[in-house]
Amino acid sequence: MALTGGWTLLAGIFGLVLAGLWAFTDHAAAYQNENLLQLNPLQLALLPMLVRPASSSNRRTWVAGFLATLSLAGLLLKSVPGFYQVNGEIIGLALPIHIAVAGGLYYLSRRIPSRASA
Repeated sequence: MALTGGWTLLAGIFGLVLAGLWAFTDHAAAYQNENLLQLNPLQLALLPMLVRPASSSNRRTWVAGFLATLSLAGLLLKSVPGFYQVNGEIIGLALPIHIAVAGGLYYLSRRIPSRASA
């Protein structure tokens, strides 16, 4: 969980920076930055859920799955005209991590019995 928490914190902070640059500046490189699909501020919502493993296992699995879906959408949008940002390296870094986090949390949610079923 330490690696997952570290990645979640790092990606969330970078996502906040990217979103802030997009929203509050008129910098050309920050406008419509597709890396927000890879490094998303919503990562920070997952962070507190990692601390309480059994109490929010279904919720954290859904959040991690949603973040992995956003990351995958960033890859698929590369084939759509109008999405021309060169960000293959960040997709290559983030997408496998998002999929691994979502898959790992899904696996853990099935192994650890929830309090509701106990």
